Amino acid sequence: MIGVIMDIIGKLLQWRKELPIAIYYSFIPPMLQILPREVLASKDMELNLWHSIVGLQNMSGKVLRDIRIKVPTKLLYSPKTLKSRYSSKFDPKMNEVKVSAIDPGEDFYIIFFPDPSEVEQFIKPDIIIGDQILTNSMQKYGFMKMHPRDTMLRGSMVILFLALCVFCGYLFYSGHLAARDNGIIRQAMSPYNPGCRMAILRGDEISEIE
Repeated sequence: MIGVIMDIIGKLLQWRKELPIAIYYSFIPPMLQILPREVLASKDMELNLWHSIVGLQNMSGKVLRDIRIKVPTKLLYSPKTLKSRYSSKFDPKMNEVKVSAIDPGEDFYIIFFPDPSEVEQFIKPDIIIGDQILTNSMQKYGFMKMHPRDTMLRGSMVILFLALCVFCGYLFYSGHLAARDNGIIRQAMSPYNPGCRMAILRGDEISEIE
């Protein structure tokens, strides 16, 4: 018994080691920069400036190092880091942003200014952490840790749906068995079956009906 419990604990620990890194990845597609009319009038120009925001939040217990954000198109201006204590550097040759590290529980946000002619091609940038690309499983795990209540609610709805399906299947199967048994009984009691007789029990007497 103790050996079985230890095996279960070992499997749980191994499963925990194989969990993906939890990273909450947010992306705001390019949108037109909005400025007051007074500012535009003072500049005597029509502003055609687009910007997009990329955010990374480390939801794991490990320090993320050597982070690279691959920019999908050319930029009109250099990216601007929002309030963050982490330094970043834009490499125009590789067209990527390099971030030194992000500590557990910390976040990093940066604004990109895509060329207006390539706004539609500016899609969600790929993220590379060390030598590993940011996968969907990492992002989903990060979302689950970022929004635990929503995750529990969705999980409860899935479990409820599965339980309902199992219950409906059980009712259908039980009805099928009952219908089959009733059919067998009706066939056995059919008057066209001379080899079958029905017995009626009345107290200690038994009468047989041909």
